[in-house]
Amino acid sequence: MQAISDNGKIVLPYYAKDAHIVTTGPDVVVQILLDGKTIKSDDSGQDTKNGFVHISEYRLYNIVSSAQPSSHTIISHPGFQIYTFTFG
Repeated sequence: MQAISDNGKIVLPYYAKDAHIVTTGPDVVVQILLDGKTIKSDDSGQDTKNGFVHISEYRLYNIVSSAQPSSHTIISHPGFQIYTFTFG
């Protein structure tokens, strides 16, 4: 999955506690929005720092880790390709 236009974005609604992506990129930093807002530290996954994920190699990135499972929407912007989303 990849946003191909300059204004493109990936929008993913989900119900879970944790969200992960498998991706790679040419050393890119991607902002992760949770429900349209910069993700807070309480909901940030291990790979999300101050609302951003540094994509540097092909691997699984933990982008969201909330205390309780609930409904959310992840929004990311162009600049990289996502191979899969996983939830827990």
